[in-house]
Amino acid sequence: MDPGIPVNGVRYGHDLAIGSKVSFQCDQGYRLSHEEPLVCEKTHWWSHSLPTCDASCGGDVGGPGGIILSPGYPELYPNSLNCTWTVEVGHGKGVQFMFHSFHLEDHHDYLLITENGSFALPLARLTGSERPAPINAGLYGNYKAQLRFISDFSISFQGFNISFSEYNLEPCENPGTPRFGRHTGVSFDIGDSLVFSCDTGYRLKGAMEIRCLGGGRRMWSAPLPRCVAECGSTVSNSEGVLLSPNYPLNYDDSHECVYSVQVETGKGINVSASTFQLAQGDILKVYDGGDSSAAVLGTYTGSTMLGLVLTSTSNHLWLEFYSDQEHTAGGFRLSYSSSG
Repeated sequence: MDPGIPVNGVRYGHDLAIGSKVSFQCDQGYRLSHEEPLVCEKTHWWSHSLPTCDASCGGDVGGPGGIILSPGYPELYPNSLNCTWTVEVGHGKGVQFMFHSFHLEDHHDYLLITENGSFALPLARLTGSERPAPINAGLYGNYKAQLRFISDFSISFQGFNISFSEYNLEPCENPGTPRFGRHTGVSFDIGDSLVFSCDTGYRLKGAMEIRCLGGGRRMWSAPLPRCVAECGSTVSNSEGVLLSPNYPLNYDDSHECVYSVQVETGKGINVSASTFQLAQGDILKVYDGGDSSAAVLGTYTGSTMLGLVLTSTSNHLWLEFYSDQEHTAGGFRLSYSSSG
């Protein structure tokens, strides 16, 4: 006995002998009432009734394109509906809705479209029988849009046939790279993030991570951060760099900066200057220990530290830099490493 073919669907399998199976698939926008194949049993009856292809009331829809139909389409939709569809497309894509047919009870039944998960301020509120123009959603980089269909307790019409497709969103502009720094990430599409870090001796000032925001105007979530050489630092790596404030620019007047270096217990610390230029009256004092009560390894002015290698007797080194209220200079770049 031929089981038939569901309206708005197709059948796979034409063998109707005992033990044979047939399966079904619905046209786009419709959903099978049950998925399991029909089996022709020994009684010459099929294992269950022919499934139906129905336009469902809401659900999750994904992929680069698809169809959304009002329940019952192309027949009249039921009364008292509250249906929500979530449409999700690819990363960095927006969603465009095309309206092939549209007929709702004017004012009383309506379709809402949103792109931020909230229907309080929808992108569009559609009602009546005028076919809407295409609508673009998903501009905010969440790659989703939602539709909500509400019908009241009386009068219904044919409803709607809507197709959706994804499209490329305009990316953000390249924000650049901070001087003395770098970033991970090479894509500037909506929702993409860049993470910044600085060269040794510099500290990141600003947001470590910025994200390309969507909306009508492409922009990053925060300004480009800077990599700055600060007044003093505390470091505990086995090797590194110590910089005067603003390096390689001149340091400012009236600085009192403390640099604390600690390496593995049992090791000493070698420190030398690749750049050293202090103005008259400005000094760098180097202590052989963890604070200023330790013995002084040296006090340096002008360019007197160039060509020297200082070695601590412990795994601690303490440096104090003072600039007066008069002139400034290029400052210093010191390299240190553990020894012994």
